[in-house]
Amino acid sequence: ICFVSGGPFLGKSRLIDEVAGKAANDGFTILKSFRTSLDSFTSFFPLRQIVSAAMIKCAMLTAGREIDNEVSAANYLVDENIFKKTDRVNIGSIVPTVADE
Repeated sequence: ICFVSGGPFLGKSRLIDEVAGKAANDGFTILKSFRTSLDSFTSFFPLRQIVSAAMIKCAMLTAGREIDNEVSAANYLVDENIFKKTDRVNIGSIVPTVADE
């Protein structure tokens, strides 16, 4: 896990993109989050983006098909017994859209 912060126009995005590109070429899975000052009032915002992306990627890899949102990913992972319903509830505390109705 890497956190990069700093003032505007210092090259943070370019640095992250270059390092992530090299890591991806070496076989690493890259999950990124972007945060602005407006997001500082949203609980778990960066973690929410990363957990959502990880869940979608896991579902796509195991399903062997495209899955385009976290709700579909959570449904698939529960249906295939990769997640238990309690996992879905716990993840729903970070990614509210996947909380069981």
